Amino acid sequence: MVHPRLRPFAPVALAASLALLAGGCSQSFAGDDYTDELPPTPEGPGQQEWSDEDVSCAAISDCGVAEACIQGVCQMARCQDGPYDSTAPIGGEHTFFSDREILSLDGNMYEGQYWVDGYAPSDSAVTYIDGSWAFGQEKPVDVAGGNVFGQNIESLVVASEGKNTLRAVKGLEVENVDVGFVPVAIAAADFDHDSVDEVVALSAA
Repeated sequence: MVHPRLRPFAPVALAASLALLAGGCSQSFAGDDYTDELPPTPEGPGQQEWSDEDVSCAAISDCGVAEACIQGVCQMARCQDGPYDSTAPIGGEHTFFSDREILSLDGNMYEGQYWVDGYAPSDSAVTYIDGSWAFGQEKPVDVAGGNVFGQNIESLVVASEGKNTLRAVKGLEVENVDVGFVPVAIAAADFDHDSVDEVVALSAA
């Protein structure tokens, strides 16, 4: 549930934020098909088709097809007519622009519930985005954000005090996942390079 409101609050945890700006480019793709130039896609790490997992570079010749050497790291080439494809370990997709908000846990109840508040960062300020998510009467201890449902939309996941379950926002619904222990901290990232973020939960025991 998204609920805009104005009220005092006590933040107890923050999820890291990154606002990555990308310049505009003029590109055309009409009639282009570069798929024949790419080697077969590997099924996963350790397959013979994978190139060297070291993606550092000194020149463009150190990188693969459709990649550029930018600040010593092989990356997908940008601001050109493509191809925007890449083989492992960089991957088959590229996000040109990431706009990620800061999530803050509220340590105080409001209207009988605990809330997670969203803020939009910029280079000069952090602004409340008129959006908050209610998580009932279970006090949250940590929050993480990521593409945990594989829909290319980042969702938030909350660990609650004394509870074995993680609560994840999916649209207007909250889904509960039992992890078998009481998490004291959580994080989300794509650990197996399948374009879906996994949630890592830390136990105090």
